[in-house]
Amino acid sequence: MTTEQVCIILNEREPSKERLAQTLFDRLASRGITAKRLFADPKLDKIIKQRQAQIFVLDYIIGDYTTGLDILSSLNSWEEPPSTIFLTDEPSLEVAVEAMKLGAKDYISTDSADALDKTIEAIRLSIRHLPPSKKKEVPKPKIKLSSLTSNAASSAKALQEAKAIAATNIPLLIILGEPGSGRTAWAEAIMNGTDIEGYYSRVDWQLYPDTPQKLFGTELPQHNPHKFGASKSLIIEGIESDTGSLFNSYGDITRGESAAPGRLIVTTGCSKTAQTWQSALAGRVLHIPSLKNRPEDILEISQIFLKDISESLGIKPVVLTKQHTTFLGQQDWLGNLRQLRECLFEFALLSQSTEDDDCLRNCYTNSLPRLNEESSTPGALEAQITLDKFCGDFRLAAMHLGTSVPTLYKLLNSKEEGSL
Repeated sequence: MTTEQVCIILNEREPSKERLAQTLFDRLASRGITAKRLFADPKLDKIIKQRQAQIFVLDYIIGDYTTGLDILSSLNSWEEPPSTIFLTDEPSLEVAVEAMKLGAKDYISTDSADALDKTIEAIRLSIRHLPPSKKKEVPKPKIKLSSLTSNAASSAKALQEAKAIAATNIPLLIILGEPGSGRTAWAEAIMNGTDIEGYYSRVDWQLYPDTPQKLFGTELPQHNPHKFGASKSLIIEGIESDTGSLFNSYGDITRGESAAPGRLIVTTGCSKTAQTWQSALAGRVLHIPSLKNRPEDILEISQIFLKDISESLGIKPVVLTKQHTTFLGQQDWLGNLRQLRECLFEFALLSQSTEDDDCLRNCYTNSLPRLNEESSTPGALEAQITLDKFCGDFRLAAMHLGTSVPTLYKLLNSKEEGSL
């Protein structure tokens, strides 16, 4: 079950209504209001119950399946009925009167020149009267080198090298590994294991909106705490997408007469990129083994994942049988740790309602078509449930999932999501 502040249900089979819904969605997003568009569907009543939004914006005619009045009647049966706003081109006075009798907060005609402004204002006023979220941010524990699983020879070797790197404070470290192999977790563990004073920031270069000069703070005074090297170190993910600006900017910093001893850790899945940074910028490369090359680690990692997943779902810890562990150890896991976690998340959820011996196998099969998705994108199911856990707060949900707010927002609100 997922939660957002506003759920928009217009008859988007009409191009004008589709444009209207998208414009409303965009304008709400620009104001920090979380929203979701739902589309005409024979199972719309069930989909609505899964969303549990706090405010609904309804059209009168919803495809061939239902009407806004029917939906409003259904919403009134909820323990805590949401606020409802009609946004429609239905001119009937009878419909408007009936909607208000059923509890609609407002009835706005799409023919009005300021229909969008009126709708947004009605939503804003409704939000002011919503009860405050009771969910509080729970800081996640820091990732430490000692918490990294290293039962396999390949991961034990990488861990030994990582500890040496953390102890010597090498200025530039390039972490090379396949997408989903845990590159960022290793980067954070090394940062947390170093004795360089200050703090570090983590950014995904593919999503970073500003210049590298802004990121490094080269325009700031030398001792400004937010200047790279003063009190700030950096983890930069996905440097293979750099066209040269990041590479050149860091090179300029290292050649400066007053270069500060900050630590930079960059991650990549491209060996050529890693070699370029290593040779030109005097960096050191740490190779992270893929999951298929560390089979001895799979059971322990799976148990760690399941413990965390069970706590997130609020269910009893899921126990793996010998048959389960054998199956997990026999798979290739081309998506590495991300695929393993997504598979286990779905398994933990489904295992509460089924004792099917093939449940884990089916979850693994379901994870295969998603291997080509962006590496920074979490599984849709886990993302939805995490957003619900944090009462629709995208910032906290993204922080918990280890992804960016734009990536999480795009995932949960894409039209391709269909009837989720």
